[in-house]
Amino acid sequence: VKVMLEVDNGLCRDSAYSVIPMRKPTLYLPNAFTPYLSTNNVFMAKGVGILEFEMYIYNRSGQLVFKTRDINQGWDGKHNDVFCAQGSYIYTIRYRDIAKPDSYQEVTGTIMLLR
Repeated sequence: VKVMLEVDNGLCRDSAYSVIPMRKPTLYLPNAFTPYLSTNNVFMAKGVGILEFEMYIYNRSGQLVFKTRDINQGWDGKHNDVFCAQGSYIYTIRYRDIAKPDSYQEVTGTIMLLR
């Protein structure tokens, strides 16, 4: 982004330009988590420049086990307050970012829940 500062005191005028680098929108996702341990115990997306966010997690049978619209809320590995079995789960994330604010992007992948 190019920014211009202009000063005018009535007698003289001056201006200065500066370029401020903008970070490219990015979404980070882990590929495994361990809800039974004290670290790395929540599956959570991290993002820069995200305007709107939805995440859905399904088990291998296609049953929805978790959903959120808050990028700061992650999955703790539970469904109905019961820990899910170790294994592979499918996530679908739909989001809008500052680079394409008028369109949604979708990311689908797998997450491994480890004990």
